[in-house]
Amino acid sequence: MDRGLKSPTPEAVESAALAVAQRRIAELEDEVKILRKAAAAVEEVVLPKVRYGLVAELAAEGVLVKRACLALGVSRSGYYDARVRPPSARAIRHAWLTDQIGAVHEASRQTYGVPRIHAELVHGQGIVVGHNTIALLMARAGLAGLPLRRRAKRVPPARTVTDLVKRDFRRNGPNQLWVTDITEHPTREGKLYCCVVLDTTLRRWFDSVAPPHRVSRGGQRWSSSMARGLVMPGVRAA
Repeated sequence: MDRGLKSPTPEAVESAALAVAQRRIAELEDEVKILRKAAAAVEEVVLPKVRYGLVAELAAEGVLVKRACLALGVSRSGYYDARVRPPSARAIRHAWLTDQIGAVHEASRQTYGVPRIHAELVHGQGIVVGHNTIALLMARAGLAGLPLRRRAKRVPPARTVTDLVKRDFRRNGPNQLWVTDITEHPTREGKLYCCVVLDTTLRRWFDSVAPPHRVSRGGQRWSSSMARGLVMPGVRAA
């Protein structure tokens, strides 16, 4: 039954298909630009022999070797030479060291890190290998030790001095209540501590004679170390 709907003309179908193709071409051009930027970044940080391995992986997935080499910035001749070239002595040693590292790591129940594995290989097995080499091979193999759990330093509890005056500093005359305190002042030569003895009624500092390694100025006693000897002589002298 004809409902009055017109079927699209061939020109309209062709125009719609052309618009879809143009959008797809624009998307592909953007992807090519991104891939070129990525390839340039890869060339700066990835060695050619590693890129040859990427070319082999892409070729196994059906990508043409020519296109893979062009995208990764390597030559086809270099890729084919790398396929037939025997591994170097360094590569063979690294593969052997990786096996030794893996064995020690497994024997430690995957707890040893670079320092302990280095100590086991050098002192335990007599293998001459550097610390940085072990760190490099462990990173390549994805191996890592458990982080060291550092014990927190135990700070002995400070002695709490009893409030002898019950927060009542009012007195009827002088020499009935003295208070003292120590303050810390940073200097270029280190920390400096100042001790002050104060009469709560007169609001006056008491001067005292300082020992040879301390200085007394205007009722203040100064010292380069905070110790009990900084306070008691000032109280006695006052």
